[in-house]
Amino acid sequence: MKLISTTTPKRGFTVFALVLTFSLGLTQSAQSFPGIRNAWKAQYPTSTTDENVLAGTGTECQICHQSSGGGNGWNAYGWQIRQGIVNGSLSATDAIIAAEPIDSDLDPAAASNLTEINGGTQPGWTPGANNTIYFNNGTTLVSQLPPAISGDLDPQAVPLAGPWGHVFLLLISSALGLVAIRFQSLRIRA
Repeated sequence: MKLISTTTPKRGFTVFALVLTFSLGLTQSAQSFPGIRNAWKAQYPTSTTDENVLAGTGTECQICHQSSGGGNGWNAYGWQIRQGIVNGSLSATDAIIAAEPIDSDLDPAAASNLTEINGGTQPGWTPGANNTIYFNNGTTLVSQLPPAISGDLDPQAVPLAGPWGHVFLLLISSALGLVAIRFQSLRIRA
């Protein structure tokens, strides 16, 4: 009589089930990050911000993350988006849009994230040891250098940027308007 072992098929099935479960788990978590990246790329299809990060680091993750592999550790821009998703219950696209008017990296030009993205610069990084990294557990690393990203990190500072620049331009415009009115009244009298 020949004995047939029933443990080998069960063990093989168990190993297969574990591998399948593990694979599905990895696939599911890995897809969430490209989902945010894809939402970003769909929102800004003509921006070169992502191309500059890719050219300098080999991945696009450092638009938002400290590491070229993504994961825990975000620059100020990435943290802003993360907070919109986690604490604000926003979709990835809505969190990205909500971060547009903010100057996350506090660059010298005081440029909004949208201005930087439209200019192909980096909304989450500024030159020098002037960057903060944020972590899930609430800790931060301050005075961090940016990654080796191609292109400019920030737009050029505009001398009339900020609220005082707007006031100055308003005063100049008003003065020119008064001069034009005065000139017009002189022409009418003549």
